[in-house]
Amino acid sequence: MSQKKMDAYKNAKKNKKQIEKKQKRNKILGWIIGILVAAALIAGSAYLVYYTQQQAGSATSDTTTSGDAAQDVAELLQESLGDDGSYTITTEPPAETTTE
Repeated sequence: MSQKKMDAYKNAKKNKKQIEKKQKRNKILGWIIGILVAAALIAGSAYLVYYTQQQAGSATSDTTTSGDAAQDVAELLQESLGDDGSYTITTEPPAETTTE
C-alpha cells in the first residue's frame, strides 16, 4: 500500500467512533426530515380536501338560482318553439306582460 492509503486508513481507524456517530446522526436527521415532509404533504392534502368541500358547500346553496336559470332557459325554448315544431330565433327579449 502507498503511504497515502496507509495514512487514510489510520485516520479512519483512529476516528471510527466519531465517523459512526456522525453517520448515525445523519441517518436520524434523514428520518426526521422525511417524516416532517410526509406530515406536511398529508396536512396540505387534508386542507385541500377541506377547502374544496367548503367551496362545494357554498356552491350547493346557490343551486336554487342555477335551477331557476335552467327553468328560464327551458321556458324561452318553449316560447321559441313554433306551431310546426321548428324553432324561431329572435334577438329581442320577450315582451313582459303587465297586469294592471
